[in-house]
Amino acid sequence: MIKNNVIAIIPARGGSKGIPKKNIKLLLGSPLIAYTIELAKKNHFFDKVVVSTDSDEISEVSRTYGIDVVSRPSELSGDLSRTEGALIHVLDYYKNKGIEFDTVVTIEATSPMRTEKTINKCIDRFINTDCDSLVTVYEDRSYFWRENSLNKLSPLFTDQARRRQDRKPLYKEAGVIYITSVDVLRKNNSIIGNNPIHYVVDEQEAIDINTNVDFFIVDNLMKLNN
Repeated sequence: MIKNNVIAIIPARGGSKGIPKKNIKLLLGSPLIAYTIELAKKNHFFDKVVVSTDSDEISEVSRTYGIDVVSRPSELSGDLSRTEGALIHVLDYYKNKGIEFDTVVTIEATSPMRTEKTINKCIDRFINTDCDSLVTVYEDRSYFWRENSLNKLSPLFTDQARRRQDRKPLYKEAGVIYITSVDVLRKNNSIIGNNPIHYVVDEQEAIDINTNVDFFIVDNLMKLNN
């Protein structure tokens, strides 16, 4: 449950192989990260909003939008580095300044289609449910196969209906928003605790920009959505 002292952290590494300088690439005239910053800044639940980055360019862009930046050390910024390390680094940074938080909200810069309504719904669900974390997901009714020991395909689930509308949905994790108790994050080194709940977003809002194709799709969806 959210009590007091909620920090929203936007993790944004400088290194991006799929799209160079992805987090500050212009999307309809604004840096990609700006969409997440602006949405977070106006949310009244957040006591602090901060960008965690190892990039001077991302730092400079973020500060032009009036947001605090915590410089991330190189050992937490590699291709194999986990988001949790960056989150705990930010929490330690403020703890050393005498400021502690009860809850951390992680909002990735690569999900610009998220809405204010979704953030508020997730917070409301987290507040009013006995849980230690919240993860966003979206529905997937695909017919899944796997390769068996004979290098041939077999259905992942033998009871899957052939018609899409008859299948029971599975859920894929979406990076739209994560909410985590700080105590649980520190204890488990994970943004998903032992007693998580979920919030379902639609497939469009769940788009996570990792490739130029993703960027193209989001660019055109935003134009269509005005």
